[in-house]
Amino acid sequence: MDDRRQCYKDIQLDVIQNLQGIKACGIYMLVFFIGFVQMFWEKEYNWSYHFTLAFSLVVVTVIINLLTRIKGYVDTYKDRLLPNLLGMFGELVFIPNPGLFLEANIKKLPEVRKSKFLIPYSVYNKSSLFMYNINYNKNGDGLTGKLENYKFQICETKFGWKKKNSFIPAILFRGIALNINLPAEVTSKILILPKNCDINEPEKYDLLDIKYVGFTDKHNIYVEKEVSDCALLDVQKFLNRHFLERLMNLLNSFYAKRVFCSIYENQMVILLETRNILFEPPSLYKDIEDIKQYTPLYNKITSIMTFIEMFNKLAFDLPDNPS
Repeated sequence: MDDRRQCYKDIQLDVIQNLQGIKACGIYMLVFFIGFVQMFWEKEYNWSYHFTLAFSLVVVTVIINLLTRIKGYVDTYKDRLLPNLLGMFGELVFIPNPGLFLEANIKKLPEVRKSKFLIPYSVYNKSSLFMYNINYNKNGDGLTGKLENYKFQICETKFGWKKKNSFIPAILFRGIALNINLPAEVTSKILILPKNCDINEPEKYDLLDIKYVGFTDKHNIYVEKEVSDCALLDVQKFLNRHFLERLMNLLNSFYAKRVFCSIYENQMVILLETRNILFEPPSLYKDIEDIKQYTPLYNKITSIMTFIEMFNKLAFDLPDNPS
């Protein structure tokens, strides 16, 4: 870890020097002076034109240098430091951004890249959270892991649907997706949907009269109609104070505006609508030893782990007054 940390420090310093050091300033000045060189096709020298050209060349050079160096810094953080930070939570495997996936192209991918497709389309489409068939997905970074008997995947994602001849997809969700593989199947489907969203009230579902301050005033909870006694046990197991409290903690940790959740078969899908990025590195100019800058990442991962850990401790009786 110390070798990797020192290597990360060296790269951090190298990036800063290449952005604003003497060498970088020298390159910017050289590019600026090049902008004043008179070209052979010019009949008269135009100071205004050359000043604008010189300034534009410097701006373009700075932007290219910035993007190139920052990308190298981010890649190094994700390759060398982030896996060690995640290691403190147990068996977590970080999977870097695999890029854009279209449903029709997934089968053509090599197995190595296909494995990076953390949450398949079928999980989203079976969840009944959206009215449209999802066939477009642009994944960001993600991770996979296991805690007790629960395997899970989490990723930054943006997904939606697009018509066959359309180039622009309709985005249905943008944020953090969490998929938990339950060790046993549930006998009824449970949905949690935001109030006042674009999704119509689901058919063949009953709206449950469950109150939890700060959550049920913004979200509705549904369960399939004509459920059996076993299904009622599933409802009581999941929809209690502990579950809703941990779900609220997830919302707050990720600064999410709202949440979509579906529990069906042996899957739990949680979609946190947020622009907050999970795996981006701390500031380039902060000391790597300053642990405060890792607090947001720590809080987010901890909220996920405590949420999953809760399932082994869930009470099977629904509280009389969860509010």
